[in-house]
Amino acid sequence: MAKYIKKNSLGLLVESSDSILNSDTVEIRLSIDEYQNLLDQIQSLQKELKEANENLILAKKQSTQEFEEKLQYFKEKAAQKMFELQKEANIKIKSALDAKAVTEDQLKNQIELNENLKRIARERANAARGIANKKQRDGYLVLSCRQWTEHYKYELSEAEYAEKSVEFRKQHSFPCSESRTALVWKSILQTPYDASLQLYNIQELIEENDLWDQGILSDLGCSKMNESSINGYYQKFTDQDGSEANGLFQWNYIANFRSGFWEMELYTTQCLQVPEYRRPQI
Repeated sequence: MAKYIKKNSLGLLVESSDSILNSDTVEIRLSIDEYQNLLDQIQSLQKELKEANENLILAKKQSTQEFEEKLQYFKEKAAQKMFELQKEANIKIKSALDAKAVTEDQLKNQIELNENLKRIARERANAARGIANKKQRDGYLVLSCRQWTEHYKYELSEAEYAEKSVEFRKQHSFPCSESRTALVWKSILQTPYDASLQLYNIQELIEENDLWDQGILSDLGCSKMNESSINGYYQKFTDQDGSEANGLFQWNYIANFRSGFWEMELYTTQCLQVPEYRRPQI
């Protein structure tokens, strides 16, 4: 059993009667067996600690290896899935491109067919009206032009509103508009399209292609045209140099079954300039 040694009042080492470790203890004495037993316990604990460290390192190594194996597995799965998706996407893209090519061919054929049908329709319409001159082959003829009084609403500016009478400003709060009139021109333009056709089949063709792109309006001295979305909105038109220009601000369609052709009422800010080849044959 361990002995606890302390110093007495004379400074000599004596065994403590408390047999416990306290502040007076200066030595602890062990027997050979107790010392050996303590060494054995220390060695055993050191061995256990070493084994524990080795097991920890092994566990970490195994855990890292398992993680890397799982990571590699999921990477391979993801790569395989991406490959399959890419393959499927390529098939869909090819199918879409093939369908697009077929559609483009069909559209091209349809455009060519429509062009031929339009050409035939114009030629028949021109023949029926006795039109032979090459310049007249688009089939558009001006039947009449007359003056027209256009009633429209004019939005007042702040300065114009301020110049109004006190009575007017009491009755109308800004912003406001007033009714005005403008002297314009109303013309009847005969198209080469048969009156039996549905308007939706030819309207876009007339407005975007014939009147504007093909230069029918410019040929009649009209250089400006409202967008279809504001058809009927009166406004003044100007050229790039600021001078007043002739502009088409409203148009309506008429199916004239007497003549057999679609006609248009054109409302322009100035009179049309109608060359001889765009007038009806007498």
